[in-house]
Amino acid sequence: MSNLPDIQENNEQILNDIQSLQQMEQQLFNNLETNANLTSRQQQDIITKINQISQMRINLYETLTGVNGFYQNALTSSIGTLQEQTSAIAIVENELNNAKKRLEMLEVEF
Repeated sequence: MSNLPDIQENNEQILNDIQSLQQMEQQLFNNLETNANLTSRQQQDIITKINQISQMRINLYETLTGVNGFYQNALTSSIGTLQEQTSAIAIVENELNNAKKRLEMLEVEF
């Protein structure tokens, strides 16, 4: 598959994005835990941001799973097609070899 490097790059980018979101989420958690001067509103804003980031991470994981599933199905389909083509070629090859043997027998008779 010629798109394999693109798949790898895409997966790596998604994983990098997930890691970045994890770091952002961890910083927000740290801010929430260590900053005693936050108002109730500020705490709620941070919790909202944490939840949004968490949902983004979930969406990226789902995207990664979907992309990998798509390419796995495409690969499985390609393998099936290749096997069918190989079988068809083998059948034709057999028929040609049989025809060649019949031709050789005809040549011997003449």
